[in-house]
Amino acid sequence: MQWEIKKIIENANCLASTGRSGGSTGEVIAAAFVLNRMEFLPASYQDVVEAWDRLDDEWQEYVRIVKRDHQHLEVGLVIEQERSVWGIEVKMAACFQAAS
Repeated sequence: MQWEIKKIIENANCLASTGRSGGSTGEVIAAAFVLNRMEFLPASYQDVVEAWDRLDDEWQEYVRIVKRDHQHLEVGLVIEQERSVWGIEVKMAACFQAAS
């Protein structure tokens, strides 16, 4: 799987689970389109057409590929790690680390 597709899926999972992401502007825009959740678009790209146009042809195709071929990975918290906090097991998505 290409790194761009992995980044889009990772950012989509972060946005879906926490409402935030440590991704670049383009990664966040792509993830918002994958999720069909325009409220996740960056504040400077509230117009859907402007946001779509911000992605170049290659990244627009990555969005199509994720939606067509990788929906099973989206919102599955693909990258997880377990952490023990005061004896309580908590699943933490990688996005918590990326966003901090």
